[in-house]
Amino acid sequence: MNCQKAFDRYLSLDKYEHVPLSVTVHLLFCPVCRTSVRRLTLAEKVLAAPLAPAQADVLPQSADPVVQAASCPHFFVGHRLGSA
Repeated sequence: MNCQKAFDRYLSLDKYEHVPLSVTVHLLFCPVCRTSVRRLTLAEKVLAAPLAPAQADVLPQSADPVVQAASCPHFFVGHRLGSA
């Protein structure tokens, strides 16, 4: 079995489906395909992990003074909606 056939067959499998013996043997002896499958597996795990919430100290600061004022935690203190 060549690399293209083995990789196509691997990609056609459903999640947790048994890997055919011919593909398994190819992956045992082909370091390029084996590495590609490992990378796919790692990428899937990373994509399945929940995203971490953004932290305010990590966000880039804006050069716009209006945006800076609005992001100040004390900006809305003493202001009521609808008042002038």
